[in-house]
Amino acid sequence: RGIRVGIREGVLQSLTRQFERRMLRGLDEAERVALSQRLESLGADRVGELVLDATGAELDAWLRDPAAR
Repeated sequence: RGIRVGIREGVLQSLTRQFERRMLRGLDEAERVALSQRLESLGADRVGELVLDATGAELDAWLRDPAAR
């Protein structure tokens, strides 16, 4: 269980940095929570594809939309 938590934290940290680079700014606390929740519900593959394919503005909208998938 501890290893799984560590891996998840590493993935979250990496994705957070990728979102910040794409959006050209740091994520606020609400965005960090949303990203963490989406990682949990959608998985790393889906969130990883999104950060590679979407623009910064699209990522911003995705994080702010509670119904976004």
